[in-house]
Order: sequence, then structure tokens, then C-alpha cells
Amino acid sequence: MLDYNKIIFATPLTSYVYKNDKLNNDLIKLTYALKKRVKSNSLSNAGGWQSPNVDLSNPVINNFLKLIFPKIEEHVKQYQLKHTHEVIITNLWLNVNGPNDYNTAHHHIHDALDFVGVYYMKVPKNSGDLFINNPDFSSGSRNIFYQERHCNVFNQQKIKIAAKEQSLLLFSAGLVHSVSRNDSKSDRLSLSFNIKVQTKND
Repeated sequence: MLDYNKIIFATPLTSYVYKNDKLNNDLIKLTYALKKRVKSNSLSNAGGWQSPNVDLSNPVINNFLKLIFPKIEEHVKQYQLKHTHEVIITNLWLNVNGPNDYNTAHHHIHDALDFVGVYYMKVPKNSGDLFINNPDFSSGSRNIFYQERHCNVFNQQKIKIAAKEQSLLLFSAGLVHSVSRNDSKSDRLSLSFNIKVQTKND
């Protein structure tokens, strides 16, 4: 007799907290320095400032990527790829959400991207959290998702992930996500980046 009591699909989320105050402060300084001289992009941000793509060879950014890259590789390993591959950071940008700013729901499936990374530099209390939607697109219209229930991985339309300073999040580029309104009186600072995994030519 076949056993069908299985979870048939899973979406990993990697979360890790660093303690590198110097690098974090350097990232904050870089963010505000660019904000003074570079006009904001207008993508998912409702208000706030979002930088154009930052030069990955910038010494501060380069030090940051060296720090986090082992966690990115751990995240990719969960997919158990058989062939030699390379993990590429395709682009990275800086975000400043001031009071009342937020980010609308969006995904990162353009350009065959695989994963999204978010790192939080400064997170005042009540300055906004990350929400990730259930990838089952029917969850918004099915009865069971509106019943009184004990929440688990099967029955939530979206999950809230509280932002923490010096924390890194990695998740699938196809997951629709948003950032709630900054209800504090201070800026919330983060950076985001896209990841692509490619077969490596030996």
C-alpha cells in the first residue's frame, strides 16, 4: 500500500543574525552618502528611497558579500544540485523607508533569478516587517484559509517575518512579498540583492 502522507513541495527560508557592528555602520554610512547624491528608483517602494544598483566592487559591499556568501551557499545546497555550479550575485541595492513608507507586493522572477536576499541595517521598533505570500495562488479564494484554525505551514495565506538588525534573509525569487508601513518616526534601512545559480563550465 502506498504512503501518500507527504509534503510534496517545500520552500526554504534561511535566516541568520550577524554581529559585525563596524561593517553594519559602514553600510549605513554608504546608504546615507548615496541617498544624498542619487535619485531614488521607483519600483516596489511606496515612498522612501531605493538606490540604483550598487557597484559590487565597492569595498564596503565587497566585505559584506564575503561575510554572507557562506550562508548563501548553504541555502543553495538544500536544492542538492548534481552538477558543478556557481552562485552569482547579479545586483544589489539599498533601501531607506522613512515614516509611513512601505513596499507593495512583488516578486523577482525576471532574468531567470533564483533567490532574493535581504539584510537589515537599522530597524526601529514598528518600522515595518516582511510579509511573504503563500505560493499556492488559490489560498486567497479557498474556504479553509478563512476558517478559525491553529496556524501552521499548510494553512496560512501569508507569513510575517519580523525584521531584526544585522539579520540576513534568503528565499525564493518567485515568492510574492511586501513590507508593511513604517509606523515609527525614524528611518528603516536595508539592502536587497538577487541571486542566480548557473551550471559551471569545467
